[in-house]
Amino acid sequence: MTRFEDQLRAALQHEEPPAGFADRVLARAAEQDERRERSLWFQFRNMFAVHRLRWAAAAVAIVVVASGVGLRVEEQRRAEGEAAKRQVMLALRITGEKWQVVAKEISGKTDTRTDQSDRNTHPDRENQE
Repeated sequence: MTRFEDQLRAALQHEEPPAGFADRVLARAAEQDERRERSLWFQFRNMFAVHRLRWAAAAVAIVVVASGVGLRVEEQRRAEGEAAKRQVMLALRITGEKWQVVAKEISGKTDTRTDQSDRNTHPDRENQE
């Protein structure tokens, strides 16, 4: 064997721990657990860890309700927009029909006035001559 292997074997040989070693390790671990449990961060984190599923369910419920409300508002807004569009289209159709009626009346009166003005102007011309 090489010198390195001998050193490695010697370093890895099993040694018995000193007396009371296990008790000291367990006491130190318990002390660290107590310190950790007394810290505010641990208490805060532990409080939420206990009720984690409740918080998650509440968060999901809030998201679902908010989404539903948002969709309902958008649906209502779209319905109001469509109703306004129908009203505008109706108003434009009515206005177009009224314009046609007025245009017919104006063109009819213009023709009548032209005929009357022609009649009126001829006798005047004769009177002036």
